[in-house]
Formats: sequence, C-alpha cells, structure tokens
Amino acid sequence: MIKARTRRIIQGADYSAQEPRLLSMLCADEGMLQAYRDGKDLYVEIASIAFHVPYNECLEHFPKDTPITKRKDKWYYSTDEEIASGDYKLADGETDTYKEGKERRGQAKKILLGIMYGRGETSIAEQLGCEVEEAREIKESVYIAFPMIKIFERESARMVKRKGYVTTLWGRKRRLPNYNLPNYEFVYVDPVDKRTVLKDMPVNSDDIALYTSKLSNLFWKQKEKYVSDLLAKDSVKVIDNGGRIAEAERQIINSRVQGSASDMSKLALIKIHNDEELNKRGVRTIIPVHDEILLETPLRYARYTKKRFSEDMETAAKPKLNIPVSCDVVSTQMW
Repeated sequence: MIKARTRRIIQGADYSAQEPRLLSMLCADEGMLQAYRDGKDLYVEIASIAFHVPYNECLEHFPKDTPITKRKDKWYYSTDEEIASGDYKLADGETDTYKEGKERRGQAKKILLGIMYGRGETSIAEQLGCEVEEAREIKESVYIAFPMIKIFERESARMVKRKGYVTTLWGRKRRLPNYNLPNYEFVYVDPVDKRTVLKDMPVNSDDIALYTSKLSNLFWKQKEKYVSDLLAKDSVKVIDNGGRIAEAERQIINSRVQGSASDMSKLALIKIHNDEELNKRGVRTIIPVHDEILLETPLRYARYTKKRFSEDMETAAKPKLNIPVSCDVVSTQMW
C-alpha cells in the first residue's frame, strides 16, 4: 500500500484500451483505425460484428438520455410503445448498465485478446463458453471485418522466420529464437549411460531426414514407442522442440503488441519526468505499475496536475501513434 504524504494526493493514470489501439496501428487496418477516429469502442465494434447486432446493443452502459425500461429486473432500450405510454426513464450514461451489451463487449474483448495472445480456437472457445466451431466462426468474422489482422499475423511470422525477431511499433526487437528450431533434434548418447550425450558424434543428415519423416507420420503413442526404440537400439536420443516452437509462435503477436504498449508507457514516463510545469509544482513520479503510472501531487495543484498528467499521457506516443488516445486519471489518498 502506498500512502500520500501530508497535504499531498496520489494520482494514477492508465490508458483506455491501449493494446487494441496499438494492434490497429501495427496492422494498419483501416476499419479499426476509423473506429477510433469516430470515437468508437473497438471491443463494442467487434461485438457488433461477431454477434450480428447493432453497435448500441453491445455497449456496457446505455447512452446518456436514452429512453430505457426495466423488465424482469433488467434494463432495456424502450420500445416505441413504452415511450408512448411514458413507461421509461432517461439513462444517465454512467451508472445504467446494459447487461446484455456488457456481456457481448466482454466476449469481444476475449476474442481480440485471444488473437493478440496467440490463442487457438479451442482456447477461445473455453474463454467464451461455446463450441470450438462457433469460436472459429466468430474469430473468422473478425478477420473478415478487419482483414489486415490476419495479414499482420502472417507478416509477423515471416519476420521471425527470416530475422529471428519481431519489432514493436517503435522498432524495438524481441528475439524469438525457438521459433526457428527444427521440430526434432537427434543426438547420440552413451550406450550404457543414456544421459551422456556424445557431442563429438553428430547424427548424419540422411538419418536425421529418415527419423524426422518417420516421426512426422506417427500418432502420439506410436511416436513414444519409436522414440523409445531409437534410444534403446541405436542410442539415438530425440529432442522434441514442438513445445518450444509453439510457445514462441504464441508470443509473436503478443510481443509486438505488448512490447509496443511497454514502449508507449515508457515514453509517457519520460514526458512526465521532463515536464517542467509539473516539476516546478513539486509533482513527483512514484512508480509505474503494469500499465499505470502513479504521481504524488500537492493538493493545491491536484486539479491542474490531473489535466496536465492526462495530456502528457495522451500525447507521449505522437506522432507515431496518430489515432485518438484516452487516459483515465484517478485521485486517491492511498493506492
């Protein structure tokens, strides 16, 4: 727990939907970029596309001054008949939760995060609580609506294959050497002590091709027996790199998106640290926590700092990030 000193207050700020914004820039999908230019919530836009319902029916809260009616303990958009009869109230835009919309938006968030974290259809289906085929169809509908995402995935994989690394929006490299490992490696071991690798005895290329071809055409149990026989009869140990390759593959998109988010947050830290208007008012940077930055501010400057803090956060990534960015600042005595 962090407590503000006397006559001071803690102010914390983080970015709203930082990673989807960065994904839209990295893949340069015009539909995603336009959604942000239009002031839309990308999760809501995706939910509307994935579940084939209007945008407003995927919002977490009813828009301000929208007529809403309560039915069976839930609020809904009022029908024309309900409005005509006066059976409605006007939503305040902040506290009136649209439960169905909130659920759809939450599902859309899981879909997009699934794409960014390299999850397959099975994992996304588990997240959504649906069948794998349904998850596949939903994911494909997102790809159809925003086609540059799939192209970005392919280009990122090619980058790793060719260079051994991927880059963030600002060009920082994340190396993923395991992605380019062979599916299987083969080494000779001591016939008596199977744990000792004979480093000066490489397996010849013809045998490697034969072993690899055989393993590629076997099912799991058959593969286990073949590996065991190779070790017992020929003293050849098989190193299966499948898990390491798959892990690196899952990290490709995530490294680019989360790496860009890390870059963006660091740029914000630098801008805040160098902001003379904040410095001369005695504002002190405390610590970054994940995607949040904490400041300690004299109480008399709290209102000014909140505005300045938000402006620094929202402009730190320019001109590289040229879509609207929003930032939420919260003030508290303890964090």
